[in-house]
Amino acid sequence: MHPLLRIEHLEPWPDVTPEDETAFTHYARELTVGYALRATLVLVVCVLLWWPIDLLVAPDSRYSHVFSGLRVGFLSIQAAAFVAFVASATVRTHALVAAVFTYGLTMGFLGYALGHLGGPELPWFADTFIGLLPIALIPLSLRARVTALIVVSSSLLAGHFLPFPDHFESAYAGGQASFVVFTAVVSVVVGELIHRTVRRSFFQGRSVARAREALAKANDALTGVNQDLARRVSERTDELRRLASHLDDALEQERARTSRELHDELGQEVTALRYSLDLAMTRYDDAPDGIAPLLARLDKQVERTAAATRGLVTALRPQLLETLGLAGAIAAVLTRVEGAGIAATLALTPADLLREPRSTELLPPGLDHVLFRVIQEACTNVLRHSAASRVELQLRADSTGVELIMDDDGVGLPAEHNRVGFGLLGMRERVQAAGGELTFGASRPANPERPGLRLVATFPAPNVVPTLA
Repeated sequence: MHPLLRIEHLEPWPDVTPEDETAFTHYARELTVGYALRATLVLVVCVLLWWPIDLLVAPDSRYSHVFSGLRVGFLSIQAAAFVAFVASATVRTHALVAAVFTYGLTMGFLGYALGHLGGPELPWFADTFIGLLPIALIPLSLRARVTALIVVSSSLLAGHFLPFPDHFESAYAGGQASFVVFTAVVSVVVGELIHRTVRRSFFQGRSVARAREALAKANDALTGVNQDLARRVSERTDELRRLASHLDDALEQERARTSRELHDELGQEVTALRYSLDLAMTRYDDAPDGIAPLLARLDKQVERTAAATRGLVTALRPQLLETLGLAGAIAAVLTRVEGAGIAATLALTPADLLREPRSTELLPPGLDHVLFRVIQEACTNVLRHSAASRVELQLRADSTGVELIMDDDGVGLPAEHNRVGFGLLGMRERVQAAGGELTFGASRPANPERPGLRLVATFPAPNVVPTLA
């Protein structure tokens, strides 16, 4: 179609369903009933108001008599149509057919009544052609509209010519008939444009109504989701509050226990040791040769104090790390990972990094605890969350610092990875406390379904801070 002729609002509305067509048919029927009732009332009023003017327009008694009969017949047809549309459900159900029938009957009567006045050369007959144009307002399909105009136009011509054969002999007969056809064609074109506009507007309105209904349902669903989310957030907040309270209580209990242990164990031993030292000094002044038993007792007290101190320190530090050292502790953690069916590898640079004396040279004091805790927590996260099949661990140390890299092939971080979990948060705080930096991201970004997780902890040599935390 040429761009100048392509008018968007006249094109058929896409995706019209049978339900839409049924609804439009009902709408067209109701619209036609409304048009018919209003048009009938308007025509009746106009006929009654125009009646007295006949004496001025056509003072001839022959004309006034015909016009009076025309008006009476016209009013009778309109009154009967009005009553039929109001009182008969059948007429309203078939409103489109009834409207066309009433229209054809009216135009046929007008043609017949005006035929009594004379042939097609009279101006009154030509004036009736305008009556073909309002058919454009009736919501008919193109085929039905053409049929309706053929019926109405034929009724007008038949009413004017058939009862009066002499009218065929008029020189104006052909011209008037052709003008009737022209008016009918104009009515078809205008009516089709109006009909397409009305249909598109109707279907667009239904589409908007469906969209609004879907939006309302989506809003209701979203409201439900928001309420459920708010409830879950409230529940999780309460859980976190209870957990924080529990951790505070546990911390206070541990502090109290440690305080009691220090007081009961070390306090008593230190007090006894101080008393024994005072006694030894006094006896040394009085009898230097008899101090040997007292010194033996002091030795046992010092041994007990050292044992109590080791017990407290052991309770505060990882058992695996204290028992097996960093190499053995890492091996034990990786064994636990492999026991879950996950392949685990450890690469050291240099290869003897975890053996003495190289570990002492390259790993600052206290950093072994931080490295072990980070590896332990990272492996725990792999077991709990990643659904990985392999874990690769790299530990490098040289004069520039220490670097720990851990890769897995699991599902990676969730979409909202900016909300760091407690495990990663704890590791980051532990690394930062030791003067290092912890970063994490996808180990395989090219695989969106299983991007994996890469965790990198770096401890630059100048910033490494020994810690037992």
